[in-house]
Amino acid sequence: MAAGSDSTAKIRVQLDRIKGEIDPKIFGHFTEHAFGNIYGGIYDPGNPLSDETGLRKDVLALLKQVNVPLLRYPGGNFVSNYHWEDGIGPKENRRRMFEYAWLTEDSNQFGTADFIRECRAVGAEPYICVNMGSGTA
Repeated sequence: MAAGSDSTAKIRVQLDRIKGEIDPKIFGHFTEHAFGNIYGGIYDPGNPLSDETGLRKDVLALLKQVNVPLLRYPGGNFVSNYHWEDGIGPKENRRRMFEYAWLTEDSNQFGTADFIRECRAVGAEPYICVNMGSGTA
């Protein structure tokens, strides 16, 4: 700042001046395979709070209440080794995979098809990330 100038910052909010619309999808969320967010979180078969597909009804209700416009899957580091084909079809036929991001094994019991079911249940648009390193689009 130049000598003698006012050092007080001022912000002016002009509520009547609209510059444009913000796409609501910018406020989306992601579904991540870490820290119990999927297994024991959104997906918990056998839990009395889960529906017949294993999705937790209480978690779905909260996501619906938040009115999440878009859900991304898989979120975070998990996508670097995820193969979407492993998360479709009958659960008993889904391939177990070593998960390098979290150094654990993933059963693929919650997969691509289950994510779509989650999106439909909460009214969110699905955003599917693909593994372009060792996977296929």
